[in-house]
Amino acid sequence: NLAREQGKQLKEDFILSSKAEQFIKLAAGKHQFLLDCTSQKQGVLSFSASGLENNSFFVDGKKISRLTSSQVAYLTPETNFQARLLLTKQFSGKFFLKWSALNQFMAQKQQNLFVVSLFYGMCFTLALYVLILGSRLNDKRFYYYSFYMVSVAIFFLLQEGQLNLFLPLNQGQNDTITQMFFAGLTVYLATRFLIRLLDLDHLWPKLSLYLLVLPANIVIGLTLLLFIVNNSVFSIFSSIISYLTLYIIAGNLYLTGRAAWQKVHTANIVFIALVVLMAAMILRVAIPDMDIFLRKYALFFSITLESFLLAMATAERIKLLNIEGRMAKHEAITDELCNIYNRRGWIQQAEKVLALQRSENGYCVVFFIDLNKFKQINDNYGHAIGDEVLIAISMLIKHQVKSKDAVGRIGGDEFVVISYFKDREKADELLHRLKKRLQKTIIQCSAGEIEITSSVGYQVYSEPPSGIEQILKEADRVMYQHKLAFE
Repeated sequence: NLAREQGKQLKEDFILSSKAEQFIKLAAGKHQFLLDCTSQKQGVLSFSASGLENNSFFVDGKKISRLTSSQVAYLTPETNFQARLLLTKQFSGKFFLKWSALNQFMAQKQQNLFVVSLFYGMCFTLALYVLILGSRLNDKRFYYYSFYMVSVAIFFLLQEGQLNLFLPLNQGQNDTITQMFFAGLTVYLATRFLIRLLDLDHLWPKLSLYLLVLPANIVIGLTLLLFIVNNSVFSIFSSIISYLTLYIIAGNLYLTGRAAWQKVHTANIVFIALVVLMAAMILRVAIPDMDIFLRKYALFFSITLESFLLAMATAERIKLLNIEGRMAKHEAITDELCNIYNRRGWIQQAEKVLALQRSENGYCVVFFIDLNKFKQINDNYGHAIGDEVLIAISMLIKHQVKSKDAVGRIGGDEFVVISYFKDREKADELLHRLKKRLQKTIIQCSAGEIEITSSVGYQVYSEPPSGIEQILKEADRVMYQHKLAFE
């Protein structure tokens, strides 16, 4: 039998058994519980240390030391006894008191430690994983996920009391305001992450501002104010934070659902993750007397699933950014018309060929190809036909050279190839092949057959040239000489 006293007045009576926790609503301040117990085996009286300023437990007038546990736990004897529990509550709120047989308590303690250890490991692993991926892209948006996961881990570390295994109870880890701060920080970081991940602020600037950004900023601001405001306004601030959190979750659901409907990349994964989390929160509130195991671990499991889904969404987003980055890089160094290197791309590849020559000696050979009287083709047939000719010539050149050679278009009708050879004869063979194919060739295009002539020159470097600029100057000189000879 459990009785609660406040002052000198007996307030309530309860029956405490190992079958269920006893839920009691306590006001802020000091409380005294009187226990009249009948037990045939050793047991443990336990309750959460969260929000408690101090507590003490007496059995038959003798003060009992606390057991090492994440919760406040006291050993009770295997006999009839009377006990007194004194505690001071920091703020008004729920208080769960439980008596368990010793073997049952130890089994639950190990189970809880195993589950939360896996959860913390998962949080920090995912945080590190996404942090590394984000740093490779130098994209700060992914840092929000890592900070979010760390904040989630710290919040549950405080709420579940694992720090109580190593620290005295009064070291601040059980402070309600500190726990609320990390709860608010978690909401804030999760919101900022989702906004940046799905670009919600770009898709719907005003909706994102009023549904997510402003409420999230207010939540984090209020949690900071809790450290300095009077305790009398705590319940008001706490209620505002709770309602704003629900408002933010609803806003996230709405905007991610809308983004998923519009097929925004990874929005469907994010929406499912939020639905899972919301369902767990609703069950936790709607069914307060659900099974102890489910009530305790439902939020763990839902956040674990949500975190994995968000990590999947993040990985998919990073993959998309990588693809877009490679495409942008490819477009930056590729001639859009001919699908060979442009001037910038060719210079980059030429540097690699020169580096190969410096390390292995051999010969670096640069071929210069210039189409003769190409302007007449544009004038007579139009620029569309001229483009077809350029594409055909670029493909012809690519088919004549090695796959490792760099083929580029550095002017309107000017092409350049740089190759590396270990012996001079191979270079001469390629020059002969290019001249044979390009000095006079027939191109099939939309206008029919067009005869194309080209000037082909080359420069052999037995020693690495001073730089790419020297090569390009040689190219201009050689092309100019060939044009004069042709004219």
